[in-house]
Amino acid sequence: MVQEREGDGATSARDGSFEVTHEDDTVLFSKLKEGRLPRPEEILEALEKKFEADGVDAMGGGGLGGAGCG
Repeated sequence: MVQEREGDGATSARDGSFEVTHEDDTVLFSKLKEGRLPRPEEILEALEKKFEADGVDAMGGGGLGGAGCG
């Protein structure tokens, strides 16, 4: 899930806070922590690490659609 939270009247991801979280509320990327917006590959890498930590085969088609389905 991608969330943009308005802070101090900010209305854009560039100005406000921006977090990418997993459905279990694990923060995968935080603009407040990093001081910048994420690159797409960083989000994918964070998801891969999350799946590994949870013991999920990300390429095994565990209900994610796309890779491994069909």
